[in-house]
Amino acid sequence: MRLCEISNPSDPYTIEVDDDPRPACAAVLLLGEGHYGLHEEGGEDVMPIFLFGGAVEWLAKHGVPDLATYIAEHLSEIADALDTVMIGKRSERARMERVLAAITSAEEDREKARAAWLDEKQTSLNDIGGRAVAMAKRMRDKAACVASGTDLG
Repeated sequence: MRLCEISNPSDPYTIEVDDDPRPACAAVLLLGEGHYGLHEEGGEDVMPIFLFGGAVEWLAKHGVPDLATYIAEHLSEIADALDTVMIGKRSERARMERVLAAITSAEEDREKARAAWLDEKQTSLNDIGGRAVAMAKRMRDKAACVASGTDLG
């Protein structure tokens, strides 16, 4: 895993990117509707910003000929990537991850601590972290429905 920054005009956010960056790229595309990019620590683009188009061609070049199909087939992996979205720069994230690791009680307590961190650090009305949490939940719900053969409607 490597930690990448989400290029956006709001607060700084990071996301964990696996060896296959496509789930994280899809997550960032969904979060920003093409208006966010993804770059590594040295500034090298993992995925550019698509303000003026080009996403379809870029995705095809990177093995995703159809984004909707890719999303439908990789709901869990994209949700996993969305779960790693956290407000703050790399150094801030490392501090918060130490705090979260020290919380040995229920997952609910870690989620509350993470939400409090978001509330403390967020300066923009653009709630990227909150949207990431909501999207991850919807994707997991959809994946569960697909797995069980039911339809969300």
